[in-house]
Amino acid sequence: MARIDVGRFFVFVKSKFLSVKIKLATKDYVKEVKVRKGVFPRILYDIWINENKYDKVALPKLRLLQVTTDRKIYQPGEKARILIVNLERPGSQVDLNIYLNNNLFYRESVNVDDYGFAIFEFDNLEIGEYSVEVKSDGYVARSKFTVAPFKLSVLQASLRKYAIIDSYLSVTVELSKLNIPFSGICNVGLYCGFCNATIVKKNVEFKEGVAKVDFDISGHTGPFQLHFTLEDGTTASLSIPHTRIGEREKV
Repeated sequence: MARIDVGRFFVFVKSKFLSVKIKLATKDYVKEVKVRKGVFPRILYDIWINENKYDKVALPKLRLLQVTTDRKIYQPGEKARILIVNLERPGSQVDLNIYLNNNLFYRESVNVDDYGFAIFEFDNLEIGEYSVEVKSDGYVARSKFTVAPFKLSVLQASLRKYAIIDSYLSVTVELSKLNIPFSGICNVGLYCGFCNATIVKKNVEFKEGVAKVDFDISGHTGPFQLHFTLEDGTTASLSIPHTRIGEREKV
């Protein structure tokens, strides 16, 4: 008994004993084969097996029209840069529609260059949800972005890696100030959640935004956080996951 599995783009044939008769057809020719095992592409042929026909299928067409923005969130009054790609028709025009809160807000015809690219700048952004729509020859590409007031943290910390070995917590962290890797001295405090207090502080030197720091956590159950303080008083904090005593993994 042959096993026939029909997928979206391929037909799989497997027979333990007897060969299976298969007919493969294109618009130019028909051929017959006998196999006990094989994979046959539906993207190339109409396929007949035991009087059952499996029609040729087309691959999904590659979308050569795309649109995106340089960011997904902006402050009110800022400028959005909209990148349009139309590799199907370089050197042509596309229709650009910008919607604010689902209402048409702006319309423009934009020329793409001989490589199929264009950058359109849209400034004085108002608060709201924006949708960008680009049309060319019946094809449509869309993207979205948001305009809302927000405040970036001056000091940002992220965890690169950490480990608890015996009674020591070893942490490698990244620190940036105004999105620039911080170099210099930072006071790093280790906060214990069970004690509800900072149990130790160290002055740590960061180089190009990275530093490694070790803490003795003997007698403390955690969980732990790191608190960062610069000389100018700027602060940040970072939680270290799975450092409660019952969650720790042995290394």
